Amino acid sequence: MFGWEGVESRIVVRRELADALDGLDGFSHVIVLFWIDRVPEDERGATRIRPMGDPTLPLLGVFATRTQLRPNPIGVSIVPLLARKGNELRVRGLDAIDGTPVLDVKPYIPHYD
Repeated sequence: MFGWEGVESRIVVRRELADALDGLDGFSHVIVLFWIDRVPEDERGATRIRPMGDPTLPLLGVFATRTQLRPNPIGVSIVPLLARKGNELRVRGLDAIDGTPVLDVKPYIPHYD
């Protein structure tokens, strides 16, 4: 893999939203939506890419890949929830850079997701 699966991260929500996390620790995994804020606007225009920049791979539409070079820079990861303490969540495998803005957190429910 790419090394994200072992990385532990903290997601810190604003203190006034801490109550919004109540009950989330009853789920094994969460869906994290985040804003890919470090990709320059001019790099988001491609509609097809070679996955991982590998010239030996065929061109694919960006929606058929996990690239960060998306027309709309919204990222999503489903990650194990390790713990919740106050307004903080600890997760493993979040493929976002430290400081990336988190837009939303939702419980992962296998039956629906």
